[in-house]
Amino acid sequence: CATALTEWRNDSSKSASDPAKSWSDAFWMTGEAWGHGVGRSSYYDNGFDSMINFSFPEDGSTSSIGSTWQSYSDQINKTRTFNALSYISSHDTGLSRGNGVGLATCLMLSPGGIQVFYGDETARPFGATGSDPNQGTRSDMNWSTIDTTLLAHWKKVGTFRQEHTAVGAGVQTSIGSDTYGRTYTTADGSTDKVVIKVNASGSTSVNVTGFFDNGAKVRNHYDDATATVANNAVTFTASN
Repeated sequence: CATALTEWRNDSSKSASDPAKSWSDAFWMTGEAWGHGVGRSSYYDNGFDSMINFSFPEDGSTSSIGSTWQSYSDQINKTRTFNALSYISSHDTGLSRGNGVGLATCLMLSPGGIQVFYGDETARPFGATGSDPNQGTRSDMNWSTIDTTLLAHWKKVGTFRQEHTAVGAGVQTSIGSDTYGRTYTTADGSTDKVVIKVNASGSTSVNVTGFFDNGAKVRNHYDDATATVANNAVTFTASN
């Protein structure tokens, strides 16, 4: 596919003024093989850049998500030779609801690629099935019954991921106490660093050793509060 794209771009019969002609992004191809998890397989030898990950935990529990994130980061982001596309719901494997806030946190802050199925962010319910038992996963969007609290959380973690390449593409380091730092370094040497703390409540001291220096001012993306690092830590009020 990448070869075909190059040939198309170099086709002299295409008008130089064609807007598509100036599109310069690389081709990206995702494959689906039932039961594939995270890990490089022979599918990647056939040109796939990523494979759908069927093994992502769907219970929304953040109690052990750190080890899952670490595994994904170690396999995907340390080598950058392949990727995976994780999900929690799809058109034929079911809708994951349960702990919606936890599901959003686990997926949106996961290393590697992710996909959101419509209605994950609004608690769209399973619908009628008829002759197809999976039809309920493709129910109408719940525009009139949107879970606005859940949607707000998805937006928070979603914009955090969007604004920081390190969330999805960074190499993860465990700092201890359910705290994880991630660093993404570009080819020119610039870096993006984030620290993620889960399973906290109330006033929480967050260890940022190795990621932010003493005296640095850092921001809690969730509520925009700022704090200055002292003794290798910052204190914020945890949300959700």
